[in-house]
Amino acid sequence: MENIFEHFKGEETFVKKMLEEKKRVLDTGMAYLSPFLDPRKQAILSSLIGKDPDFILSFDGLIEGAEAKRALLSPYYLLPEPSQFQMVLVKVIYPKKYVSLSHRDILGALMHAGIKRDIIGDIFVDEDIYFVCDAKMFDYLSMTLTQVGRTKISLVLSDRQIKKVQEYRVETFFIPSFRLDVIVSSFYRLSRKKAADAIRAGFVKVNHKVVVESHFLCNNKDTISVRGFGRVQIVDTFRKTKQHNEVVEGYFYK
Repeated sequence: MENIFEHFKGEETFVKKMLEEKKRVLDTGMAYLSPFLDPRKQAILSSLIGKDPDFILSFDGLIEGAEAKRALLSPYYLLPEPSQFQMVLVKVIYPKKYVSLSHRDILGALMHAGIKRDIIGDIFVDEDIYFVCDAKMFDYLSMTLTQVGRTKISLVLSDRQIKKVQEYRVETFFIPSFRLDVIVSSFYRLSRKKAADAIRAGFVKVNHKVVVESHFLCNNKDTISVRGFGRVQIVDTFRKTKQHNEVVEGYFYK
């Protein structure tokens, strides 16, 4: 057990919970349905189950290309059914002719209403706004979430088939190293001190995991998020300037 936790520093509580659920599924023969998991937690759970023949591990986020997904851990003899994931797609009705609402507005309203993040899946914004949620929570949400900021809204169930394609804004940067504080400072145009303060405060995640060490070294294709500033993926061009700075691109999530 100790050896397992060594591989998941900072994730011990989640790992312990998943190992307990794994044992419960094996002992009782009853499937386990997780809350919505970010890609980091999905990867951890996948590694804990591995190729164990006693289990079937499935993920679903209802939206094609979803980032947040629920996991269904079943005994090997029970084939999973889509209905077991207990998710619904919710459409936000609001006067879009007069008001513009964003992903951040919807998420902020949900959090302000006391909704836990792990009962909400992806939020999708195009000409309309949708989000995925735990099916059992829809009635409560429809009664509770009646406005976003000063805008009156209502929630209805939707059967729309959504395919999520992530869009990016790309910028080029010249950085002296791949230290986390250097990248946060450069990509988000913050002073090194403000970048280091944000990191120490736990406001910065690398690949969906909080990192509090400024000297942490990032890698190609890592995704960084800074609370209040959005997310960006680092893409190494494997080129250097004459001053020996690394030439990298930042793919900022829209």
